[in-house]
Amino acid sequence: MEDRDTTEPEAGVSTLTDGRRVLPVFGFEEEADLFVRLVPRDGRGVRRIEAGELVSLLHGPFNGVELVARDPLSDAPADVLGGAVGLTRRESLDFLLRPGTPAGPGSPVGGGPAGVGS
Repeated sequence: MEDRDTTEPEAGVSTLTDGRRVLPVFGFEEEADLFVRLVPRDGRGVRRIEAGELVSLLHGPFNGVELVARDPLSDAPADVLGGAVGLTRRESLDFLLRPGTPAGPGSPVGGGPAGVGS
């Protein structure tokens, strides 16, 4: 998710009741739009990024995120299921950087699409 009222990239990060910070990531723009409607926050929007940019974000501004939640419907299911709906930041990076994935070794520059909430 992206907060349009600030340049702080972590504005789209959710915090679970146990204190862990979660970055919602979506495979399709429609899923991200639905999430924004179900979990409204002022100024929050959606933007599409490539897998390589997600890797850069997880190494940079989002390096404090503990979980990457894939296609969450709302903050509540992610909180209830914890790691079952997401991977740790490290697991997400390992997955994205595997050979044969859009951001992995030998992939063309730009890689494949990855919807993300930033």
